[in-house]
Amino acid sequence: MQEVIAAITAVVLVAASVYALVGIIREEIYRDPNRAAFVKHVSEEAYMAAKQEYGADIKVMVFNLQQNYHKDFKDEKGYTSAMYKGITYGVWIFGSGEFTNLGDGGYINWCFQCKPGKFQRNGGHVIFS
Repeated sequence: MQEVIAAITAVVLVAASVYALVGIIREEIYRDPNRAAFVKHVSEEAYMAAKQEYGADIKVMVFNLQQNYHKDFKDEKGYTSAMYKGITYGVWIFGSGEFTNLGDGGYINWCFQCKPGKFQRNGGHVIFS
């Protein structure tokens, strides 16, 4: 019974964290006047909030969902989306894994945050450890 209560508590805490993150992201839409600044700022704010909740080894990916991609995240903690002038961005919080941007690069389409030395990037492919 204690295991069930602990599991329910963990789900509620994760849901509350993701809900709070959605609120932070929605506020950012009104702060940043250009798309690249918006994407970078959302990734930074999400990373700061996720670090407080999950610790320094957490990773955050923000990606334009109009672009093609492939992801294989391990220990995914949460997902939400943010909208900027009609463009939907996915925001993932996770522990490790891989992400491949199959579309255009640049801050207007994607940005990720993690501890230095916790990723290897080759063009649009990133491995997070």
